[in-house]
Order: sequence, then structure tokens, then C-alpha cells
Amino acid sequence: MVDKSSLKELCFKIPKAELHVHLEGTIEPEMMLKLSKRNNIEIKSKTIEEIKEKYNFESLNDFLEIFKEGTSVIKTKEDIFDISYNYCKKCKEQNVIYTEITIDPSMAIQNEIPIKDYFEGIIEGMEKGKKDFGINYKLIYCIIRTQTEEEAFNDLKLSLNYKKYFNIIGLASAERNNPPDKFKNIFEYVKKEGFNITIHAGEDGPIDYIKQALKFCNRIDHGFVCYNDINVLKEISNKKIPLTLCPVSNLKLNVINDLKNYPIRNFLNNNVLVCINSDDPSYFNAYCADNFCQLVDAIDLNKEEIILLAENSFKCSFLSDKEKEIYLKMIEEFK
Repeated sequence: MVDKSSLKELCFKIPKAELHVHLEGTIEPEMMLKLSKRNNIEIKSKTIEEIKEKYNFESLNDFLEIFKEGTSVIKTKEDIFDISYNYCKKCKEQNVIYTEITIDPSMAIQNEIPIKDYFEGIIEGMEKGKKDFGINYKLIYCIIRTQTEEEAFNDLKLSLNYKKYFNIIGLASAERNNPPDKFKNIFEYVKKEGFNITIHAGEDGPIDYIKQALKFCNRIDHGFVCYNDINVLKEISNKKIPLTLCPVSNLKLNVINDLKNYPIRNFLNNNVLVCINSDDPSYFNAYCADNFCQLVDAIDLNKEEIILLAENSFKCSFLSDKEKEIYLKMIEEFK
């Protein structure tokens, strides 16, 4: 009989990259209450327990409504610093040694946080996390797909003054009725400017959104709905487009009804490069290594697969080939 406790120990010990996590999705209930008091912002939930009671989501849109309340308490550079540094602490606990973290400047604009303060708060928090915990990182600028393309472009132009801090452009938020093609002019622009592109597609929306994303992107976030479409899987495999899967997120948002049915082996068997991530870990009560552990329980993820997925987490990244090799060598001792 397989010793699952030793496999779960491996899930935590093995070095990993996390490529699909939203900074504002790492705000723990304690942090939410702290910031609401600090900024004198009243939220509906008065205790940690009341906040957690809301974390029973029916859908992505249901989650996004509650997520919006969580971001409403963010008002200052100090807030952004605290959130960023706290995420680095979590990375250390989970042995995530490199992260590509998705940030939301449009939230800062909406909350009347100066863009300069927003970026500097993140960089200072992440740099302190790098110094204290050894966490390396890149930032992903997130386009919010519920905006018009013009609105999103205006926000992006404000942030381009700080493009030294990011070289990846993402697309996220409510997927249905907001296809990637809606932002084709932005994607064409940033591609010419040398940015990498990663697009949320095939989480809550139709497979056609994945097909649209493939016209623009270097990577797809989620991509879940294509697991049984052999033609799309072949295209993704042939183009070497990685998928950043988020198992517990998919479970909590009812994309899948049971992790026992999680089709990660379908992807692997079709030579699709996939990795495991947390998405919005504080809301789903599962950070990166926790997602690995839940797959150990649900689908009997084995040692070889854990090692493969840890390797994939670096292969799926936007690191240089030389940087990837350095990280991959760190995994050798676990084989």
C-alpha cells in the first residue's frame, strides 16, 4: 500500500514554481480584517469565521463578487507591501521558490491608489520576501476582461511607465461573454512591444475561447475544458503552449464536482505541458503544495508524477532556458 503521508511530505519538500496565482487572491481573512480596520473601511463580515463562511462559491461569478469585497480594503502602498510580503511567507512554507504572480493595477486605479505606490508596494514587498525567504519572482500585468478594450488600454498605458517591473501580460476575471478576441488590439500591441502573453481561457467559458487565446498567447491559464478535445489538445501540444492548472480552484468554483475526476493524466498522456497552481489560495484554503496533496488523496498522484509536475512548473515559466536548468537541477535529488 502506498504511503500517502510520505508523498504529501514530498509535495511540500520538492522545489516548485507557481505561475498562476493572483496577488489579491492571497489576502487571508486576518489580513482582510486588519486592512479594513487600518483604512476605516466597513465590510459585511466582522470576524474571521464570518469571512470564511462566505467561501462556499457556486460559480466563478459568485466568487468574483466576494473577491471584490476583499479588494475593497486595499488603499495604500503599505497594504500592498503587507500582502506581497505575506504571500512570500506562504511560498516559503510551501517551498515555492519562484513565482509569476498576477497583479491587478486596474484595482489600484479603482481604489484610488496611485499607480506608483501600487507598483512600489509590490516590488518592495517581493524584494523583502526575496531577501528573507529566497523567493524569486516575475510580475504578470492583468487585463480585467469585464472592461472595454479602450478602458483596459487606458489602464495599461498608465502602468507602462513601470514596465521595468513586468514583462508578462495576462487576461483574467469573468470569462463568459468576454472572449480573448475582445482584446485583440491590446494583444497585438503588447506582442510587438516584446511582452509574453498568458490568457485565462477554458475555465468557465467555452472551448472556443481557448482557440481564440491560441492566436495570441505563449501560455494558457486553466484551459481545463479542452481535456477531452483531441484536436485542441494536439494543437496545444504541437505549439508547446503550457497550461497552468488549478485543481482546488476548479473544485471550489464547481468547474468539476470531484477531484477524483480531475483529468490531469489526460493532459499528460497527450503530451501537454501542465503544472499545478493555487489561483486564489486564501479563498480556496489551498496554496500550491496543498493542491498537490489534494491530488495525492483524490487521484493517487504518485512520486514520479509529483516530480514531473514540479519540473513542469519551471518548464512552463517565462524564465530563460539557462535559469530553468538551474532550477531543474535542484529537483534531481528527489528522483
